[in-house]
Amino acid sequence: MTGRCLTLGAVLTLLAPAVAFGQRDAGARSSASSNAADAAGDGLLGKSDGHQGDATSDSGADKIDWLPKLTVKITPAVAKLGDPITVKIVLDQPAEVHTTLPLKLELDPFVELGRQSQIKRRETPGKLPRSEQVFEVSVAVYKLGEQTLPPIELTALNPGGDMATIKTTAVPIRIVSSMPNEPQPKLKETAPPVSVFEDRLWPIYLICGLALLGLTVICTLLIAKRIRQRREALKPPPPPIPPEITARAALAALPVEELLAAGEYKELYLNISEIMRAYIGARHGFDALEMTTEEIDGRLAAAMSDAALRARCTQLWTDCDLVKFARVRPQSDDVGQTIAEAHQIIDATTPMPTAAVVEEGGDGQN
Repeated sequence: MTGRCLTLGAVLTLLAPAVAFGQRDAGARSSASSNAADAAGDGLLGKSDGHQGDATSDSGADKIDWLPKLTVKITPAVAKLGDPITVKIVLDQPAEVHTTLPLKLELDPFVELGRQSQIKRRETPGKLPRSEQVFEVSVAVYKLGEQTLPPIELTALNPGGDMATIKTTAVPIRIVSSMPNEPQPKLKETAPPVSVFEDRLWPIYLICGLALLGLTVICTLLIAKRIRQRREALKPPPPPIPPEITARAALAALPVEELLAAGEYKELYLNISEIMRAYIGARHGFDALEMTTEEIDGRLAAAMSDAALRARCTQLWTDCDLVKFARVRPQSDDVGQTIAEAHQIIDATTPMPTAAVVEEGGDGQN
């Protein structure tokens, strides 16, 4: 058995040493077998596997000359369980001979995975042309230990119609486990740390935190602004400026000297009339600016009990109307008197402030 074991890449040169041809007499068959052994030469290994074939020519030597010379190479000789094993069959034969493999190979316990073939023609001066036909069969086995690859049959056919069957010898192949320490299994040594890529999520967390912080600040500012606006809306408005103060300030702001120098008497008296109308209307609660002098006098008759004071107000507006509409040209003294009369009417119609009287008892009782 050890003599048959093949090392990795070993080449087995196998040639069918005996080919039995179906002939009409047993003597011709014996002669064909001996001539086939002589034609194989020094490259033969193994024993005959009972080849069979047919030939029609009369000479045994002619029948053997066209038989292919067979060489087999197994790669690898020691294979792992389930790994593909390549069986390379090389045939050196006359160019007219054609050799084929069966459609299905019986290789139990091996399983055929695939096959391919090619033919190369060689021309040698002074000799008949020959060809090299190569078959590569890929097989696999799923059992451990020493396994035997069964013989592979090939069929050769020459142009004369002669056909012969050639077989390779059985080849032992050692199948080992894919685990290198199967007899004494051990745990694999601890591997050193390996750097790997990690997702850096902290930038995303930082951006989300800043966005949340900004949103919180914006919402806080909006809420504070809304609260401030509500507080301001709830604040009581400032007390109105008393009409007498407004009227006195407006009279004091009149550019009397400039208007007199420019001869704008109508403009001056128009301002005096509107200031006094606004004052009287604000004092008694009606819009005197949109009323005529007679309409104002009628409203004052019900609002003002002092008839003399009411007459003074009416006279002031009448004098102003004469300058505005009748284009009466007043003297400088008349202007001063009119402004002074306006101040006096304001003083006369301004109510006096009332003083609060507080009575205090010795022990806090009235």
